[in-house]
Amino acid sequence: VENVKDVGNSGNVPIIASLSKLEETVIQWFQSHPSPPVAVLSDFFIGWTQRWAEKLDIPRIGFFSTRALLASVLTHLWRNVDALIDSSSQSTVEFPNLPGSPSFVKEHLPSIVRRYKKGHSDSEIIRKGMLANSKSWGCVFDSFHALEEAYLDHVKKELGHGRVFCVGPLSFMKGSESLRGVNSDC
Repeated sequence: VENVKDVGNSGNVPIIASLSKLEETVIQWFQSHPSPPVAVLSDFFIGWTQRWAEKLDIPRIGFFSTRALLASVLTHLWRNVDALIDSSSQSTVEFPNLPGSPSFVKEHLPSIVRRYKKGHSDSEIIRKGMLANSKSWGCVFDSFHALEEAYLDHVKKELGHGRVFCVGPLSFMKGSESLRGVNSDC
């Protein structure tokens, strides 16, 4: 699999969990390399790479291909996942500590959280990785300040520092593949 999008939503958890098992191999490569990397830049889905950065004593920057709103929702959900599971009769989940105090119908919450199984090894890798994102040296979002000022400020407050950056929007609209080209040497 070259891209997680090719495995579909149900394939995310096994792929993320499998990648986490490469830790020792990657750490050994980092340590043996004549010019080792000076930072880790990794997707928010693989937040467990924060452990790599800590072991190597280098900073990790989490890249969020989503908006700061979703990152804030995910952080809240993972910190309170037991309450979410225990509230099976509740149809709406409230986020009183987020800007604007949003609420969402439970079925509209991210499936990666809804599919969480307490104690299941793959689920725990996901949960711990998502929580590790808040330990990152910095975060980069596919967003822009004017769109999400309140949520970006919230993320800065949650992280305890101001190293929160926007580089978006990076996503192209559907049908724009011809603008990007199809070949890649990567």
